[in-house]
Amino acid sequence: MRNGKYEDFLKNLVYYEALLYYAGHVYFFNGYKESEKDLFVVDIYKYKGRYEAGSNEQGEYYVGVLEDDGINLMTIKGLTPEEVEEKFLKEKLFDEKSFWEVQDEIVWVDWQ
Repeated sequence: MRNGKYEDFLKNLVYYEALLYYAGHVYFFNGYKESEKDLFVVDIYKYKGRYEAGSNEQGEYYVGVLEDDGINLMTIKGLTPEEVEEKFLKEKLFDEKSFWEVQDEIVWVDWQ
């Protein structure tokens, strides 16, 4: 994974929003806790898109650029953050490949 450590991405999967770029698509992850059901949730959306790279005084940066309205790819729920992470890692949502199969090609990007 470029522009970040996969360990940090996975550790925070259910707590924050994140964007990943892979093969012409930007994936938006929206993690949160459903308090009334006491579940951890990650909504995953897929957009046609690209990323732009640059640098400034803080170093390199990568920005995701969305080029369509996207689709709601899936929602993953679990009783613990670890359960959500385990389910996510089993999914083949990156062009029929798992996160582990493509993690060297993924770029963690910021919002435009």
